[in-house]
Amino acid sequence: MREPLALENNQKIVLIDGGKMDTVYLRVNSENPDETSLKKAAELIRKGELVVFPTETVYGLGANSFDETAIMKVFEAKGRPQDNPLIIHISNMEMLKEVVSQDVGSFSALMNLVWPGPVTLIFDKNKEIPNSVTAGLKSVAVRFPSHPVAQELIRLSGVPIAAPSANLSGRPSPTMEEHVIEDMDERVSCIILSGPTVFGLESTIIDLSRGRPSLLRPGPIDPDQLKGVLPDLHVPEFVSGRKEYLGDPMSPGLKYRHY
Repeated sequence: MREPLALENNQKIVLIDGGKMDTVYLRVNSENPDETSLKKAAELIRKGELVVFPTETVYGLGANSFDETAIMKVFEAKGRPQDNPLIIHISNMEMLKEVVSQDVGSFSALMNLVWPGPVTLIFDKNKEIPNSVTAGLKSVAVRFPSHPVAQELIRLSGVPIAAPSANLSGRPSPTMEEHVIEDMDERVSCIILSGPTVFGLESTIIDLSRGRPSLLRPGPIDPDQLKGVLPDLHVPEFVSGRKEYLGDPMSPGLKYRHY
């Protein structure tokens, strides 16, 4: 793999042969992200392009959640099965109202505990969210990441960003810069490089759309900590590996090992 060429303003770009996509590389400080650089990435999101960006869990492959054409590019870039729903990332609680139709007031204690952070919550989806994002489900998975670069990118984009992990399907989720360069170079318009991710593990996922809260995917947050605000949290046997998950996948990770 060819190394990106250094350009002014800390940008990098890969020279492509054979008509493949040019991938712009942006080096952004993980704690104090440069707004000027991220504005360029945010503009690409608004134009329907794909941008790889860091979160505190893994690197994500982002697209405008409301742009169905952009969403289909995500599946194509990853080689991802279209029956595997995506997670939508927000940067403030007002943005949540654009994504879900459910009254979330009863879960305010939980959201105050886990957001911003490495926890994804599933609610009834807003009709404005394309069915391709949710694999045809009436529910949608949402996360409010704590990573400063992710937050700033979403804020500057002005739209919720749908983002699975930025790896080719079937390969492990990317936690290092070299991982996303190897998998996504020439497949996306922009890759933001900000060093290794903090947790290196996909987010915890909790379904809040079907009555009793249910843990669908373990992650960085201990279930016992969650039970402090969700005392009736159900932990299915498939979460611990004692049984296989059956039915439509409500979230990433239920049907495919790497996604």
